[in-house]
Amino acid sequence: MSSGVRRSLRWCMSLASKFSRVVFWHTLIIILLTLTSQISMVLAFFLPLKVVILLGSSGIPNYFPESLRVLGSEFLILGLSLSAVLFYIVHLLSEHLVGVVTARASGQILLHNKKVALFQNQDIVAGNAYKRFSRMLASSCFIFLALSVISVVYLDMAAILVFLAVVVGLLIAFLERTLPSFKDYLNNQMQDAAGIVASAGFFISFVYLVLDFIFLKPPSVIVAILSLLLCRQLFSRFSAVVKDIQSLSSQRVKIDALFFHNKVLLPSRARSSKGYWPFLERERRAEWIDAVISSFVEGWEGCNKVSWHSSSSPGIAVMIVEASSAANKYLVKLYEPKNSNLAMHESTLIAEGIAGLAAPTFVGMSSLGDMSCLVCRLPSADLSVSPNVLRKAVVKLKSDMLKIEPPAVLVDRYQRSRPLLWQRLGESDLQKIKVAATEVAEVNQVDRVIDRLPIIRTILQSMPLSFVNPDVRPANIWTLAQQEEPVFVNWGRWSLEPVGAGFGVGQREISQIEKALHAAAKDRPSLKNIDAKVVELVALVSALDERYGKHQLNEALDLLGPILERLDVLNFGLPLEEADHVLS
Repeated sequence: MSSGVRRSLRWCMSLASKFSRVVFWHTLIIILLTLTSQISMVLAFFLPLKVVILLGSSGIPNYFPESLRVLGSEFLILGLSLSAVLFYIVHLLSEHLVGVVTARASGQILLHNKKVALFQNQDIVAGNAYKRFSRMLASSCFIFLALSVISVVYLDMAAILVFLAVVVGLLIAFLERTLPSFKDYLNNQMQDAAGIVASAGFFISFVYLVLDFIFLKPPSVIVAILSLLLCRQLFSRFSAVVKDIQSLSSQRVKIDALFFHNKVLLPSRARSSKGYWPFLERERRAEWIDAVISSFVEGWEGCNKVSWHSSSSPGIAVMIVEASSAANKYLVKLYEPKNSNLAMHESTLIAEGIAGLAAPTFVGMSSLGDMSCLVCRLPSADLSVSPNVLRKAVVKLKSDMLKIEPPAVLVDRYQRSRPLLWQRLGESDLQKIKVAATEVAEVNQVDRVIDRLPIIRTILQSMPLSFVNPDVRPANIWTLAQQEEPVFVNWGRWSLEPVGAGFGVGQREISQIEKALHAAAKDRPSLKNIDAKVVELVALVSALDERYGKHQLNEALDLLGPILERLDVLNFGLPLEEADHVLS
């Protein structure tokens, strides 16, 4: 058995000890109610089969007791049908009572521990955890009872089940010792593995039953049907037990903090050993970095130095790798599984090799377990610069992005996948900004912008597109030797938006737009006839969209006045038909 499974079982035992001390009677009642529910469900499905047998028989089969046979087939059919309905009602009622008792028991445990509120919805988390635990105990009891019943009525089938459990246990132990990948699979995908075992176990039981009826000495048909139903429920409960254990273990930190006096909520420590952190240890990282880079770079001779590069992107590890015998440096980025979409998005852009784009040279994309790994080449020499120089580099790089004409194929792919700025602007969103308005004038500004929303969309749609990188900041700049140009090391959230979007709306940034536009127009003909005020309007609307998305409603209100000013200066405070004529 894997160490992760053993830890989970030991932890479940500690939970059992805790609950038995605090809510023993509640737990016992829940177990009895759950067993009643499960047994009632088995009978609710078993009795209709007997009704079908009666309907298909000319008389009453001999295996019915004499006391029932004298009642007649019609009476038996009606009685069994009503019994099936009754057992199903008992099943539903038991499940409802389980929910009621669970809520009371979890509340009593929380009161017993006398802790402050730890996180949102902690009562729901506590109730679900206690319910899963109680259901797990009840399912374990049901498995034992079902196996006992099968042993009494069909001993050969019980022997097959025990033999199957022993074989599966030995096989899992063998595979864990010989295949490290299987151990990881078992720890991470325990629920899937349990489902496979349960399905295979039921299939084997069914095959044995068929072979027994053909070649050996089978039991009666009723015993066979009952045993098969119990096997189905037994394997189903086994899969449910594993699912409950895995679900409880995934919230172990929260559950410990809720139910144990000496446990506090430390989610960051609980996650520190997961994700990419084990791969970043000094003793381990050089090995896999060499393996990844050597798969792309011919003649790679190994790492000379691996250094951490600070970035502003949680869930993405960025490292600078120096080769042993070459002048090149490599950028290696490791993405946690939740950020795999950012890895694909970034590689889609930089793999294009767009001239003038301030991005490192794409080398290759690989995977490390369930994580994505991106490798790029950086120019060799770096230059330590002051924060002031870095801030100037940010402005320069934003201006340089205006000069780049996005490839038509990339534009088409992007527009098929993601909405652009004019598609995201909605009247309902702007109406919500009124929540932050404290004066009538501010409400009127919102209404005026909503009235001009059609022309704003028309303006945005008529503008050429440009690359936008929301992560443009000093932490993401790789500064190079004086003869080189700086590059951004993080393009995971790039987008295509109308020219001016993402440029910034501070007084200094707005004042730099006209100069940047004129400089970009020399290299990009599509910008030659564009008014700088229109670009300023785009920058303001883009900032409005961003701030609303972050619920920064007061800051969004501050942008409405400048937006209306640009519209008035451009004479776009017109009806839509006249404004279209001006644009054309």
